[in-house]
Amino acid sequence: MSGPTPRVRVFPDADSATLGAVEEWSRALARDEEDAVDLAGSAPNPVRRVLFAGGTTPERLYRKLVSPSTYPRAGWRRVEGFFTDERCVPPDHPHSNYGLVRRTLLDALGDDAPKVHRMRGEDPDPSGAALAYERSVVDAFAAEADDTPSFDLALLGVGEDGHTASLFPGRSIDPDRLCVATTKPEDGSARLTVTLRLLDAARHVLFFVLGASKADAVARCVGPDATAPREARPGTLPHDPPPAALVRPAHGRVIWVLDQGAARELRA
Repeated sequence: MSGPTPRVRVFPDADSATLGAVEEWSRALARDEEDAVDLAGSAPNPVRRVLFAGGTTPERLYRKLVSPSTYPRAGWRRVEGFFTDERCVPPDHPHSNYGLVRRTLLDALGDDAPKVHRMRGEDPDPSGAALAYERSVVDAFAAEADDTPSFDLALLGVGEDGHTASLFPGRSIDPDRLCVATTKPEDGSARLTVTLRLLDAARHVLFFVLGASKADAVARCVGPDATAPREARPGTLPHDPPPAALVRPAHGRVIWVLDQGAARELRA
């Protein structure tokens, strides 16, 4: 693993941890003090590009962020949104990550909603959909063919197996790609996901994790017992440390926001 050591913030409960995640979200999208002041006004600001995550924990954050008293609407008007991963389902499916963001964030923000680029989970060719999304990211950043676009913020969660986005232990991932098609090991369901190459280029990475069921995975990712990868099949993601532990942008900042349950296996 390379890059800076993650910073860990632990809060007493889910509500206070959600507010902590709001703080980190705001800090990541206000690059300096002048930007932070501009958020309260209507002056034009540079676009901020964000990777949205799916899941019940990010949903808590989205529902908090739609309140103008929590995050000003002027901030949303300069956000351009993308997705870390998507299930291969239509956008109106209850398990769609885009559908979650639309219901909890975009619909609530109305005219202030950011522009988002969704992954085409309904495409019958997941590999083709992944390649198309990779191209859309490159085009949005006006990046050169070999450049890796750098997001202002990547919001991530972690599964009990230590996966993040849809980067699952043991799954083959082309390290040169920005977005790939993959499958969930437990049920073989098809997914689209960004890769470590793209996550490691982010300026800020925010892991937001709640609940005791995630405590072991958290400890394996950021605890003192986190180890170097064990031998794995070439081209596959390791089980120990898990994929979430490998997100270490060389020129970025990694924050883990946890409640007491998620942090219970960590030692001070």
